[in-house]
Amino acid sequence: MIFETERLILRPWTEEDAESLFEYASDPAVGPIAGWPVHTSVENSREIIQQVLMAEETYAVCLKEDNRAIGSIGLIPPAQSHAETSEDEMEIGYWIGVPFWGKGLIPEAVRKMQEHAFLDLGCSAMWCGYYDGNEKSRRCQEKCGFVYHHTEENKACELMGDVRTEHFTKLTREGWLDEWQAARGQGDKGKMIIRKATADDIDEVEKIYDAVHTKEENGEQTIGWARGVYPVRGTAESALKRNELFVLEDEGRVYGAAIINKTQVDCYAEGKWEYDAPESQVCVLHTLVVSPEAAGRGYGKAFVEYYEKYALENGCCELRMDTNARNKVARAMYKKLGYKEIGIVPTVFNGISGVNLVLLEKYQGEKTAEQ
Repeated sequence: MIFETERLILRPWTEEDAESLFEYASDPAVGPIAGWPVHTSVENSREIIQQVLMAEETYAVCLKEDNRAIGSIGLIPPAQSHAETSEDEMEIGYWIGVPFWGKGLIPEAVRKMQEHAFLDLGCSAMWCGYYDGNEKSRRCQEKCGFVYHHTEENKACELMGDVRTEHFTKLTREGWLDEWQAARGQGDKGKMIIRKATADDIDEVEKIYDAVHTKEENGEQTIGWARGVYPVRGTAESALKRNELFVLEDEGRVYGAAIINKTQVDCYAEGKWEYDAPESQVCVLHTLVVSPEAAGRGYGKAFVEYYEKYALENGCCELRMDTNARNKVARAMYKKLGYKEIGIVPTVFNGISGVNLVLLEKYQGEKTAEQ
């Protein structure tokens, strides 16, 4: 994944970053106070990239102006954390080169990682630590909402071969969400978030499916789904296993769900798509559903906007989705949000026969002369 902030790009490390990594990691003011030794050569830095920094959820911190690595930030899973974290918690670690100290760049990167951890990964809490004397890290944690939790003395620092005192801070999702909402002027407007689903969400998603089926059976809305056929509880469970199920939560309650992945429905092959994007750059929104009792709150629009942002962060400029031709409400919403209907294809949709499927498209990249 690649993330952008006002001034930064956070992207995966590559071996080509070895020279810039050595430039900043060879400074004795950087590594030792954070618990790791100075880099001794460009080749040593390349080995660190291969063995450590290319791990999942570890990113090079780069300025937008040149995309050159000047620091690192990463989310550490429970098995590798310095703190005693539960399965749904993570620790965050970071550093930046001396020439960039005092510019607020690491707090900017940390806030982006907090958003990713709490919304995309579904973390319930984040931990951070700093060794005695590392006042810069302590101040960064305070700026980013972390609260002192406890101190551990006589703790082995294996990479440096010494014993230290380490202080730990913690930030819960609820605490972060309060600040995140306030920063967007949403303080008293509810606590709406869209995040990766967990097993605890399946019952609520199933209830929403059932409520939608009931509305359709009563003639109160037209979507084109069928109870017992699609969507069903198994639809959500399968998506959860694939890590593709997302839910919209407001004030602690789930009001919507959707599946986001790169899997195109078979009949998409019949579509006359305007943008011939490679499959790796196509992101698809499936089975977007909002609880009927929450109609009119803008949750559908919010989900689509989240999907667009998520697609870009995962390197996808081409957006594709579908809806039943009878679903006039969805078609109107997608049109308003900039999606173009590129065709209607007769098909059997997830076991439902006689469906005329509307194929929709939106391109978020730079258009070429051919496009």
